[in-house]
This record gives sequence, structure tokens and C-alpha cells, in this order.
Amino acid sequence: MVPSKFEYFGSDTYDQERLTIFKNQENPVKILAKFQGDWMDELDTAVSLATKAEYTPSEFHPEYLYVVPLFKHPGKMPKLEKMARLLGFEKLSISNVQMQRPGCVISKHTDPAEQFENPKHKQVIITLTAGEHGQILGFNNHIVSHWEPGTVMYTDYPNVWHFTANASWHTRPILLIAGEINDTFQSLLDNNEPTIFQL
Repeated sequence: MVPSKFEYFGSDTYDQERLTIFKNQENPVKILAKFQGDWMDELDTAVSLATKAEYTPSEFHPEYLYVVPLFKHPGKMPKLEKMARLLGFEKLSISNVQMQRPGCVISKHTDPAEQFENPKHKQVIITLTAGEHGQILGFNNHIVSHWEPGTVMYTDYPNVWHFTANASWHTRPILLIAGEINDTFQSLLDNNEPTIFQL
């Protein structure tokens, strides 16, 4: 018999209610934009500055998650900083490069609703390298993998279960951006096709 501590991490009632809602739901992820260019030198800089994440909902090897807050290193990664501006973010609350090493799993969670009480507060992730075999991002029942570098993904973070795992052989970096948006971001949301940005 499986030990009880491994049987279930959440609330059965709460989870089953959400699973019912999500079962026939359309893909909750919208690709807002795609960045094209070369920022690998800035990723090298990020690697040299990375420290272990101080916060994480991860139950499996949280010591394998590293983070680089851009605001602590102004001007050192200008292309990554520019991404936020081009997307229409003004007042940033988060601008972190997150590096998920092989073996790290961030279990499914939703973000606190109070962080999104302001309707102008939005959050996106930007993939900084091409997705490899074993690297996944999950949103409710939808799995994203083999993404292109520079892909901007948006979802309703307080109401969508999201999770990630790295079962590949390489570290998976993304850029997490959150903050207040202007009309530029709203126009990206309204577009039917992703907007292409050259860096």
C-alpha cells in the first residue's frame, strides 16, 4: 500500500470540482507574441548571477530552481528588460529569469487572487530557449512542450492550475513578468495571431 503522505497533496472536494470544470475546457493558454533575436549572451550573464529561489511551491527538488531578478541587475540584460516594455508592462512587480534544473517539478497551483485584484495586473512567461524532450508546462488539462524560444504565454493565473517539470538533460530558463499593463498589452490580447517582435 502506498504511504498516506504520498496519496494526495490537496483537497479532494476542491480538486474534483475544478477537474469537472476543466474537463471540456478549451486551451486556457494564449500565445501573445514571439520574440526573435539572440539573447544567449544575456542568458550566460543570468547563469552567472543566479541564486537558489527563496520561494517555491515545488514539492520535488526545489533546490534545483534558481532565479535572477532583473531589477537587481539593471542594465546587465537589456534585451530581456526590453521584452517587458515591448509587451506593454509599465509598473513591474516581478521580472525574474527562472532556471529549472533537471529533476525539478513545480506542482500544480494557482496564484493568489489578491495579486490580481487590479484588472490591469497581468502576468506572462517567456520561453528563453527551445523546449526540449522532457520539458513541459501545464495549464489545467493542456500540456505545452517543444516551444520555440521567445514564445510569450498568457493565462488566467488565479483560476488556471499551472505546473512545470523538467525531465530533460538541460536547465530550462524562462522569463516571468508581472505588473501593470497599458493599452499595448491589451491589443496583444485582442489580436488573433501572435505579434512578432525583433530584438
